[in-house]
Amino acid sequence: MLRKHQEEQEKLELKNVSKSFGDNRVLDNISLNVETGNIVSILGPSGCGKTTLLNVILGLTDLTGGQILFDGEDVSRLPMKKRGFNIVFQDFALFPNTMLAMDEIKSAFESLRGHYPADPDIDAIYSVFEPSLLKVLPECSALKPFVPECMDYLRRYGVKIGSTTGYTAKMMDVVVPCVRDAGYSTDCLVTPDEVGGRGRPYPYMIFENLRRLGIQDTRGVAKIGDTVSDIEEGLNAGLFTVGVTEGSSVMGLSESEFSALSEKEREEAHLRAAERFFTEGANLVICNLGEISLVKAAVEAL
Repeated sequence: MLRKHQEEQEKLELKNVSKSFGDNRVLDNISLNVETGNIVSILGPSGCGKTTLLNVILGLTDLTGGQILFDGEDVSRLPMKKRGFNIVFQDFALFPNTMLAMDEIKSAFESLRGHYPADPDIDAIYSVFEPSLLKVLPECSALKPFVPECMDYLRRYGVKIGSTTGYTAKMMDVVVPCVRDAGYSTDCLVTPDEVGGRGRPYPYMIFENLRRLGIQDTRGVAKIGDTVSDIEEGLNAGLFTVGVTEGSSVMGLSESEFSALSEKEREEAHLRAAERFFTEGANLVICNLGEISLVKAAVEAL
């Protein structure tokens, strides 16, 4: 998350920030100072409130208590468009042709460093980021609801399961044993490293899955994902493409946050996320993988 650089003394300050969803207190008196030029990683297990914290800073979610200050100004009650902050979702990779090529990020980097980001800058940022991520990955690899049941259902019908990811091979070496023990195992996994660094939204990881699995006819293949880049990847590969709303970056709610919503609020959140996925070109949108039978029926009807 970046804001255009203005003066050297700019600082983002959180004072006793709290957020509750019903009786569920997600953020509890969070205080944080981020000086100009700092790079800060917020790490923790799934559902601990990372997304909620970013959302309250951005203005996507109202605070329950506390203050958010930028350059000494209280922006806690300002609408998002007046805060001037930006966000890059987790779909994007830290490479010259993705995140650091975005105009807002590139301009902010140039204002701060006096030049546009080059390979040495990317390497320096990544050298700080990767060890931190690898350290917490085992704690952040919990499966989403209905994943084991979905795997059992697909295996029962003899469906081959391939996987693509935004993680590197080194990261997946940590993740795979964790999710396998929890009930998630695929027939094939392809990382961006194996296709020349051209991950989502490029279709090459899908193509490599198809090659390894020996699939010639893609009319019986579906791409299922919970990010916009998943949808783009599937469409670019020419596949029937399905969005999953619960737990998606589009919905922007952790499992605990979603569970704390009323039934009406859950339905509204689902509809908002579904609308975004359909706008991006998804052929079908489901709430969660508990509805995998709908995907099977839709693909068989093609």
